[in-house]
Amino acid sequence: MCLRAVLLGGVPALLAAPLWAAELVLGQVVPLDDPASIGNQLRQGIELCLADINRRGGSHGASLRLVSLHRGPDDVVPRTRALLAQAKPVALVGMMGTGPTEALLASGLLAAAAVPAVGIRSGAATLRDGPGARWLFHTRAGYAAEVSRVLEHLRTLGATRIGLYHERSAFGAELRTLVSQRAAALRWGGVVLQPHAPRAADPAPAIAAFVRAGVNAVLVAGTSESAAEFHRAYRRAGGGGHVVALSTVDAAQVLRHIGPADARGLAVVQTVPDPADPTVRFSRELQALLERSGPAAPRATPALAEGCIAARTVAEGLRRAGPNPSGERLRMALESIAELDLGGVAVGYAGPLRGGSFIDIAVLDGHGRLRR
Repeated sequence: MCLRAVLLGGVPALLAAPLWAAELVLGQVVPLDDPASIGNQLRQGIELCLADINRRGGSHGASLRLVSLHRGPDDVVPRTRALLAQAKPVALVGMMGTGPTEALLASGLLAAAAVPAVGIRSGAATLRDGPGARWLFHTRAGYAAEVSRVLEHLRTLGATRIGLYHERSAFGAELRTLVSQRAAALRWGGVVLQPHAPRAADPAPAIAAFVRAGVNAVLVAGTSESAAEFHRAYRRAGGGGHVVALSTVDAAQVLRHIGPADARGLAVVQTVPDPADPTVRFSRELQALLERSGPAAPRATPALAEGCIAARTVAEGLRRAGPNPSGERLRMALESIAELDLGGVAVGYAGPLRGGSFIDIAVLDGHGRLRR
């Protein structure tokens, strides 16, 4: 049985109680206050696939249990420290955010506790090559691969002048460099760069700058809300260029913010297969698990699929690590995975594939559906 603890306040004394002898705990520290948040979608995907793994016998007879703890924007380190101390997870799973994960690495918590983190919702280079990155096991492609795919796609569509609407942050700075370098390699002219505040930004000045510069394609690097606001304002101002948002943007959140009519035409990079695509084995298996869950099953979303991928990756690491694994043994076992084929999506850490490689571009239609 897959037990679950979703904790919005402090870590209760319940977590300090002895765990079942035949149980392994996985931990997650993400924003959970909004039921529709990406953090909750990741959690649902992890739990869905852990339940399936447990039905099949768990890991060497041990059941897997997820303990999810809510965090705010700036308290990932103390919240994770509390979770590690009291729940004693063998791994973290389904974490999210470049800044919070950088803070975790800088704190030294993962290395000190010898706890790997699997399935980070970020493609930042600093989390792949920086200090402490050996404790992180990504299940998605990096931002560099996303940018390359998007710019190649825009070139096939006839784009000749590129704009980048990015948040003013370390993430935005990385994207400025990646987009500028890749555009130069493709022999495009200079990229029109327009930064904005991470929250509550007015896109009008950026739109005016793009129009003046003759931009006919815009890459958006920021939150779902900033992408939604930009796309709506750009279209209402008469902007006719292609708009492509990186995978930090969640299509469901965009639709929630501006509705399908204003979201129509926005392209969003996808780092997991379409959960509803019956031609992909992973998606067929995911749909079968959701049907088995009955009327209370969560909605199939890319973030839910990403959580499932992380859960299955951890499970493979635990299988290789053997019974009663330590975090260090799990880390070494994960590093031995050259390529784990999950059915249309693969992850790996021992060979050329370092993390995930799946990238696709989907476009929202007028009914709120992603068309690939």
